[in-house]
Amino acid sequence: MPYVLYQNYEAPQFLIGSILEFEENIKDINKGAEIERVHHYGNRKLEENEIPKVLVLEKKRKTIPAGFLTRSSMFIVNKSVQNFLTKLDSGIHQFFPIEVKYKDGSRPEGEFFVMNVTYKQDSIVDENSSVESYFHPKTDKMKIRHFRKNVTVQKSVLSNMNIWREERYPKSLLISDSFFEFLNEQKMKFLKSYKAKN
Repeated sequence: MPYVLYQNYEAPQFLIGSILEFEENIKDINKGAEIERVHHYGNRKLEENEIPKVLVLEKKRKTIPAGFLTRSSMFIVNKSVQNFLTKLDSGIHQFFPIEVKYKDGSRPEGEFFVMNVTYKQDSIVDENSSVESYFHPKTDKMKIRHFRKNVTVQKSVLSNMNIWREERYPKSLLISDSFFEFLNEQKMKFLKSYKAKN
């Protein structure tokens, strides 16, 4: 069964960082906000000039997670994750190289990429999950109440994708059991998750 990722805005799942140079080059504030929404919801493909080249982390860490969130809702992953997903979900997700460094100019070990997940599936069974309408008045957009860790999916409608968003759940991210097992085998830290039900 797949696993549901949830966005915890605390370290190490969220690392405070700066992309000041990139933000200074985005003259249109509305454009900057629109790019941030893409990172948040994966509602379109990104262009290379919409991605910062450098991320400056606020605090030094002994290790950097294999996947973490940072400023502007960007999802950063390491080379091992990028290789795994590029091989198995070939040509589906976007990965843009980004230099990660600290304020003193030093760099954590490894290569990093901004990941944009735009692939969507519609597998969550609402009536058997802890979910609710995302907006009021009620629309077809939903959100998961992660604190209950109760999501049921219809496995028969799932493809072989290893990471995706749910069609009716704008903030959702789910991963396959194969991807979950890969992260565990490699002892990699990633976003927090819990197993979905069938």
